Amino acid sequence: QCQRCLSAMEYPLSVANTLLLLPAGALANETDEDPEAPDSIEASRELSVIEVIEDEILLSLPPHPRAGGDARLAR
Repeated sequence: QCQRCLSAMEYPLSVANTLLLLPAGALANETDEDPEAPDSIEASRELSVIEVIEDEILLSLPPHPRAGGDARLAR
């Protein structure tokens, strides 16, 4: 929904991210401050891949979407 005119809108989505899955406890030992390094999370049997993907999609969306630019009003 456009935050300016409150109309429904389409927003093209393209997400490309590398995520490093680490064994439990390995994240505490990671001290690499390289901004080019992939994001890291601790893997476990309880880890929901669907929730991780959902989080990545939500983080890629603009906080205050407005029609125009890449976005188009839905018809």
